[in-house]
Amino acid sequence: IESHIARNLPILNCLGLTPEKLAAENRPFLANAIKSGIVDPNTITLQGVLDRWKEKKKPTAPEQYEYPVRLFEDLYGPIAVKQVQIYQIRDFRDAVQKLPRGGGPRWAKMTLQQMQQEAASNTKLPRIKENTAAKYFRSVKTIFSFAVDEGYIDASPANAIKFHSVKKKVRQSHSEKRRSMSPEDIETLLATVEAKWARKPAEIWFVRLWVYTGARPEELSQLAHRDVLQTKDGLPYLKIHDEGTNKLKSESANRLIPIHPRLLDLGFREFVETKKAESYLFPFDPNKKGRRYANFQRRLTTLMSKHAKIVDPRVVPYSIRHAFKDSMRLVQAPDEVVDRIMGHAPPERAVARGYGDPDQVVILAPWMAKVNPFDRARKASEGDEVWGMAEVT
Repeated sequence: IESHIARNLPILNCLGLTPEKLAAENRPFLANAIKSGIVDPNTITLQGVLDRWKEKKKPTAPEQYEYPVRLFEDLYGPIAVKQVQIYQIRDFRDAVQKLPRGGGPRWAKMTLQQMQQEAASNTKLPRIKENTAAKYFRSVKTIFSFAVDEGYIDASPANAIKFHSVKKKVRQSHSEKRRSMSPEDIETLLATVEAKWARKPAEIWFVRLWVYTGARPEELSQLAHRDVLQTKDGLPYLKIHDEGTNKLKSESANRLIPIHPRLLDLGFREFVETKKAESYLFPFDPNKKGRRYANFQRRLTTLMSKHAKIVDPRVVPYSIRHAFKDSMRLVQAPDEVVDRIMGHAPPERAVARGYGDPDQVVILAPWMAKVNPFDRARKASEGDEVWGMAEVT
């Protein structure tokens, strides 16, 4: 019945049979079916499934799924998910691994076929990183799995296809991994930021706050004056939350972060008071997707390479977050404390319970005070290439 209604929705619309009119004519089933946006499982496309997935899941970073789905439909067109064959999944997996590595408006406007032509005509173009290609493939598999959950297809054609990692030489693998910032990197970056952006105190404070909290940059960019608080005993902290228009990566990202004593010594309280009448602490213009950090990220990346001369391709702005995590490990902070401060802690962890309770700040503050991102005993660590994908979350 639902499939029949979905196929005939255009006719119903032409006849002016709106949900309201049908309800008034005592046809509640038909009215509710149209109002709920019923779809025909025989014709729904992968893009259509993605749209339903976004409605149901409300992901914080839908673009991580939108782009791979767009690439899939570039390759095969908007075919119904019921018509997708296993070989098409396999061919898509192989196609994304051959794409050129790129970014910016030039590549964003190209279809998969156009990018394939660019790669074929210029063999010197670096290819997409394996981790990125794997992430595109996993994103498409996720949407097919949702199609099964919603009853659009009986089984996912993507389940039969695996993503095979290529075994690399140790030196090659090492060169493709991201690296946390060393103490020397952070010293150089902060000195450059303070010199080049001397008349932009908000930008300087953003970088300082990132260095001394390890928070995700999008979390910091959403902070307002009201989010800088203190416990009844006077311990200052930041409230990271998803209230109002704020968006977080996960539920556990809701948390209270003690403010490092060094930030207070530098005048963080005074800076915050200057922002009392403003919507946010940091005046970043959001991009088209509403991400407040995205545009500033590009400026910071340019400053790092052009002025700070941090040219190691493994070091990106997000390396600041990982440097903070290394600093917490150096002082032997318990995993539960590290996870709680950085927003990784699952709700069942004892220290994570009551993440909105200021009493948690009392537990975390002594460990925060021990952290020194400039400690020369800390060694930069390596991580996965996918750090870059997390910078806006």
